[in-house]
Amino acid sequence: MYNNGFPYFIDNLTIRNNSTLFIENGCELYLTTSSVIMVGYSSSSKGNIIANKTLFKGTSYSDSKIYIKESGYGIFDNCIFNNSYLLIENSNAKISSCVFKAVINR
Repeated sequence: MYNNGFPYFIDNLTIRNNSTLFIENGCELYLTTSSVIMVGYSSSSKGNIIANKTLFKGTSYSDSKIYIKESGYGIFDNCIFNNSYLLIENSNAKISSCVFKAVINR
């Protein structure tokens, strides 16, 4: 995903079939109402997400989330999660130097 200077608005996105989503530094992803970025789908349909210096922002107070399933893998460095959260089904996620804002404990 390229940083073209404009935010991306995500309704729902599934990363699977052994695909990897690389998010370029400085990208802004706005997660619309109850949107989900799902990483991985099943044991035979894996997915990966790699993000650095990325803003993930929920556009409303809802269930905007990045969901890393058991078959998914994620690396998040220096990212900001604003009004969105991570749901990690396994330990296949590396999170470092990230900031979480306006997150409700679930």
